[in-house]
Amino acid sequence: MASRRDTDGGLRPRRGFFRRLIRRLVVVGLAFFVVLCGVGYLYVRFAPVPADKFPVQTSFLFDTKGQRIAAISAGENREVLSIAEIPVVLRSAVLAAEDRRFYKHRGLDPLGIGRALWQDVRHSGRRQGGSTITQQYVKNVYVGRDATLARKFKEAAIAIKLEQKLSKDEILERYLNTIYFGRGAYGVQAASRAYYGVGVAKLDLPKAAYLAALIRSPERTDAIRAPDVAKRRRDSVLTAMVGTGTITRADADGAIASPLVGVGGVRPRNIRGTVYDQATIGTQWFIDAVRKELVDRYGEQVVQTQGLKVKTSLDLDIQKSAYDGAYRELLPDESDPAAAVVVLDHQAHVKALVGGRSWAESKVNLALGTDGGGEGRPAGSTFKTFVLAAMLRNGYSLESAFRGPASITIPSADGGVDWVVRNTNGDSYGTTNMIDATRLSINTVFAQAVTAEDGGADRVAEAAEAAGVKSELVHVPSIALGTSTVSPLEMANAYLTFANHGIRSTPTFVLSVTTADGRSLPVDQPTTVEAFSVEEADTITSVLRGVVSNGTGRAAAVAGREIAGKTGTTNDYRDAWFVGYTPKECCVTAIWMGYPDAQRTMSNVHGVRVSGGTLPARLFAKVMVVAAPKGTGTFARVKSYAGKLLAGADRAGAGSSPGSGAVSRRRRTTVVGAEPGADSVAPVRVGADAVETFVPEVNPGAAAVPAVVETVVVPPPVADVVATAPTVPPVPAGDAAVTSVG
Repeated sequence: MASRRDTDGGLRPRRGFFRRLIRRLVVVGLAFFVVLCGVGYLYVRFAPVPADKFPVQTSFLFDTKGQRIAAISAGENREVLSIAEIPVVLRSAVLAAEDRRFYKHRGLDPLGIGRALWQDVRHSGRRQGGSTITQQYVKNVYVGRDATLARKFKEAAIAIKLEQKLSKDEILERYLNTIYFGRGAYGVQAASRAYYGVGVAKLDLPKAAYLAALIRSPERTDAIRAPDVAKRRRDSVLTAMVGTGTITRADADGAIASPLVGVGGVRPRNIRGTVYDQATIGTQWFIDAVRKELVDRYGEQVVQTQGLKVKTSLDLDIQKSAYDGAYRELLPDESDPAAAVVVLDHQAHVKALVGGRSWAESKVNLALGTDGGGEGRPAGSTFKTFVLAAMLRNGYSLESAFRGPASITIPSADGGVDWVVRNTNGDSYGTTNMIDATRLSINTVFAQAVTAEDGGADRVAEAAEAAGVKSELVHVPSIALGTSTVSPLEMANAYLTFANHGIRSTPTFVLSVTTADGRSLPVDQPTTVEAFSVEEADTITSVLRGVVSNGTGRAAAVAGREIAGKTGTTNDYRDAWFVGYTPKECCVTAIWMGYPDAQRTMSNVHGVRVSGGTLPARLFAKVMVVAAPKGTGTFARVKSYAGKLLAGADRAGAGSSPGSGAVSRRRRTTVVGAEPGADSVAPVRVGADAVETFVPEVNPGAAAVPAVVETVVVPPPVADVVATAPTVPPVPAGDAAVTSVG
């Protein structure tokens, strides 16, 4: 009988072999699958979720009223929100576009994966995403984007584990704050600002759908590059939202009919690093100073990546008045001199800071001197205030009086060499005490005061440093006339010491700093030191009031405010200053004008020879109209200037009221709108005790207040400047040819 082998021709045994092989492969496959599932279970069960990685976040700076002024980042523009702060319409759009079953699955979505595979087959290679939002978050934060099986396995395992650790809302919140939307924007808040210039709270349905459409491919969906693609994908999201039941068909049709670029438009890419929101009023110098302060305290990485919320001391209204007053009103032309302005409140908070005309052209901060990358500028007669301070600290009376000739030579005063000092325009005065010498800015009187006794220059430097001047000072007699270089911030702070009744403070730019999760960080608080007694400081204030009411600083007067201050001008009108303040309830403002190269003079700026009593004083008044509301208080009244006389001094006007020293006087009519000390005003000599009734100048912001007619003792015309010495740097010992400044 023939065997099966013979009958089948050897085929039956061959079929058995393949069947056995298939069974073995199935068994091996099942075993591998079981092992794989076991390993996966053990990984999910016991492997820890990686430590939370908080996203890189942009830090934001705000003014004192809460308005944003800048954003600082390391290249990633990001602002973290809570899930409650993200509107439902945006959440719904993202879920419809990326993971419709997000609230139903446990991290992995088999139905979503199957649907994606089916779409891949139907569209012949057009790949569809099958990853859940949880998986996308894990990929972005924990495992990266490598297209390997190991990475996908790890992603799935961590996604499952994360779903066990966090709620769905927590996962969605993290996802919406980390996903990239293009244009350097990470997270929904940064994306909303980058594309529409508003926060997410102001997004409508079409805008929310467009942002959701960006997630899959931001660069290819950017409306600027591909408007057709952008509209098609946005409309696809709207249709998907109908499918999820979050909007009606009518809602979708209305949104689809709306233009892609809505109100405000799609904005260009943000500048990385630091973005200035109020750049048109010169906030860049202030913001740069804040940034440096933050980096010094917390470090570059924290400032750029940890999403700090920084409340600064800046007041945008005061800042605008300072910048616009300088560069849009008084000095509008590019060829005009520069101006620097610093405003401090009575707590030494920097309320405004103008460091120059154009940040793009020069990042040197003229308001900060050497700290701002510059060199500082000679202070002129604003430094005479420290001569008064030095006298009072050492027990001398401000009624100490000297004759004020047009010029004077003080033998061996300057390092053994004769020191020649001249008054403005060759004006000569009679015996004048320090009160009137300050009001009229008489150089020859101050030169005698600083050299009356040994160590006078040292005492002036010590008084300036006690008040708050930090620049290195040259201890020579001409220090009394302002030949040392300083910054507007230093001068503002030093005068604030007198405004605060002798208490020196440390200026600060930052009020508070909080982290992204709401923790408060320590900030530098202004330190206070008693530098002068109350009596000394108030006496100086009393003298400086006379400068504004009846001296070289009349253009700084503002109706309804008490002002104390001092003018200053250097040789050949290279620098012009005004520094002044209101009572303690308000603030102090320091203003400098000049050309940054220090080579050009301001002898003719729009027809004005710029001294401290002209454009700087006028700018001061413009700023104080905004910075100092009416009714900010009154200064303490000083009735006596008791003390010993300086060596060689007389007591002019003994027994008279403070500030009424016996000076030679000429009659002069002050015309409203005229510059103090204008050459067109012709003097007429009268008796020494003659008085003249005149109408003082009224500054911008005070027009509605009736002019007040005062009867005063009128001084000779003063321009507060000495134009005889060609150089303005600090005077070295032995350089007797340089007189000083006025």
